[in-house]
Amino acid sequence: MNLLEDTVDWLGDGTFKSAPKPFSQVFTVHAKWRDTHRTIPCFYILLPDKSEDTYVAMFLEIRRLVNDNAPSTFSIDFEKSLINAIIRVFPAADIRGCYFHFSQNFRWHLSDYGIQDRVDNDPAIALQARMLRGLAFVPEEDVVNTYELLLQNIDIPTWHDFLSNYFEIYYIGEPHRYEPGRDDGVFARATWNVHQRTLN
Repeated sequence: MNLLEDTVDWLGDGTFKSAPKPFSQVFTVHAKWRDTHRTIPCFYILLPDKSEDTYVAMFLEIRRLVNDNAPSTFSIDFEKSLINAIIRVFPAADIRGCYFHFSQNFRWHLSDYGIQDRVDNDPAIALQARMLRGLAFVPEEDVVNTYELLLQNIDIPTWHDFLSNYFEIYYIGEPHRYEPGRDDGVFARATWNVHQRTLN
């Protein structure tokens, strides 16, 4: 707990399989250890659900326990209620999604849209999947233009539903109807883009 009082780089993650009944998840909050890539778990919290209000109550209690210290960066997975709670309790925090969870979500949705078998068995489709996932490494200001270029070089019949019903809504942003450009998706590009982080 003292470590979380003294650090400004926090990480959070929830797991569901190890939660004892009647709880639905074990949520952990970690502190980045000095100038390393190591983290130290500081809190293990049993939560009844994944609601925004539950996360807000949890973060308010953590904030109280660490003498109102607040993170400058908070790395988490891509869960909207969790992001909203962090914004409410730690409004100045820079929220960062982790590339592992971005890739994991991407892969799960490939299965949901029936594309995973093609990715596993067709080298051209597998390359297209890697290019789409690789958008996380493109400079944030170039993501939309790079995505538009990729659309010219992928098999649209294979990818159409995945892109228009998932990837654009959640990550890229849907195209404006009457003018060029896109707003952020459900998860802002700054949240899932790791370009600058890979340079540091």
